[in-house]
Amino acid sequence: MKLMLDTCVFNFLKDGQYFIKDLPTGKYFITHVQRDELQATTDPTRRCELLKQLSVVGPENLPTSVAITGLSRTGEASSGDDSDYLRILAELDKRKKKKNNYKDAVIGSTAMQNKFHLITGDSDFAEVMKSVWDASMITYWRK
Repeated sequence: MKLMLDTCVFNFLKDGQYFIKDLPTGKYFITHVQRDELQATTDPTRRCELLKQLSVVGPENLPTSVAITGLSRTGEASSGDDSDYLRILAELDKRKKKKNNYKDAVIGSTAMQNKFHLITGDSDFAEVMKSVWDASMITYWRK
């Protein structure tokens, strides 16, 4: 199974809410978005611990399915069909306007385009993804 891990998964692992053994067996993927979010952690000790979790899990880096000005990195994004991204973003914004909705929409659309199972601990993101895609492809990790 191929799995896209949302950023919060690494927080859960670091905080001991879940353990590596709790992850389904398969190949793990992230985009630069998750990596960038972890690296933007302001507390240097926590950032180091989160990056250790990233290293232990060892996900493969995958280009995003869309390129977003101000977010996307050269060589780490493709300029594909943005309809999934726009639909996810619209649904997230309807639920709750948050500053990182566009990042979640990039992660979600990348999972959809690649037909990867998505694991997230964000309830709004999980519910939106279940409403726009195959609900069996979404795992919601509760806090």
